[in-house]
Amino acid sequence: MTSEKFLLCRPRGGLNDALVQLEACRAYAAKHRRRLVVDMSRGGLKDDFHRYFKPLPHFGPELLPWSKDVAAALDRLQYVVPPEVAGRLASYRTSFVDNRFRLDGGDLPVLFDFSRDHREDLLVYEQGGGGVAALNLLRHLAFSEEVASEILRRLERLGADYDAVHVRHSDYQTDYRRFLRRIAPALRGRRVLLCTDSRAVQAEAPELLRGCARIMTLFDVPETGGQSLHSLARDNAFDANLDTLTDLLALASARRLYFTTVTKGVLSGFSILAEGLRQQPQLVRGLLRDGRAELLADYEARHRQDRRAQLSFEARLGRLAVSLGQLAWNSKAKRQSRRLRRDFMNFEAADPIPALGSGA
Repeated sequence: MTSEKFLLCRPRGGLNDALVQLEACRAYAAKHRRRLVVDMSRGGLKDDFHRYFKPLPHFGPELLPWSKDVAAALDRLQYVVPPEVAGRLASYRTSFVDNRFRLDGGDLPVLFDFSRDHREDLLVYEQGGGGVAALNLLRHLAFSEEVASEILRRLERLGADYDAVHVRHSDYQTDYRRFLRRIAPALRGRRVLLCTDSRAVQAEAPELLRGCARIMTLFDVPETGGQSLHSLARDNAFDANLDTLTDLLALASARRLYFTTVTKGVLSGFSILAEGLRQQPQLVRGLLRDGRAELLADYEARHRQDRRAQLSFEARLGRLAVSLGQLAWNSKAKRQSRRLRRDFMNFEAADPIPALGSGA
């Protein structure tokens, strides 16, 4: 291994943050001819990245799984950025201070300068932070056969032609009662998928969205005590991650997706990722490409049915009223949706893996 150069990427945060950080490392490793090692054990996934995703031929750098043997080999490398982690990749610890993950006992962030090439053998990067670059990464990946097939099985429960709502209400809070009451007219008579990280939202939604034909959920939210789902200790990381990935693909497969800002005035990265995927059905199908053939065929058939389904005049009127209202009270979410649509409107006619606009 010592004749090669490496980049060890340890993304932190939830799913979208982790994918955004991994995309930055993937692009850097491809540009500067480094082998990329991914360790998801410190972030929200808390499991082996390769159990969930596989790189497509155009991924770029060689992707290596994190293991004790790889860690031991990397620890033998002498020239490392930052040098303070050399020889102790398994033992160093970080704390989140001033928006950076920094080495315990000091103020040094675990990162490197992405703007230039480095001569050192190993670069170590352990940070969080969101955005829309996760969509770029997902163009270079597919789910493993096991994960794709299980997601497709779970999506079967939803049937065809449904709308979806995503509410973040754990570490970040949402004025969910006001939000759900405001979008309720658009959902009258509709089957609605609710995805949330809050038990309270799950419990109150049927009353707040009274008039829906049915409210569907894919799993019961545990009590989080105000923590994000990805930060909770989990006995079975694989099942928890499948819940998260299924929620994401279920939101992305909806006819329409409703989301809003949290009380800090920002949008959930998970909402943005789901809306970006919803606007790119070919990307969703690319992620699921290795699922069992009969499950994929059923999924495609349901979405052909979605496209043929007609809404009543009353339903179209309710949707129009809510859509116009959101221009005032939910403008940030509406702008984000338009920005995503602008970035990808020529996706199918462009290069198979076009560059993603800033979308900040």
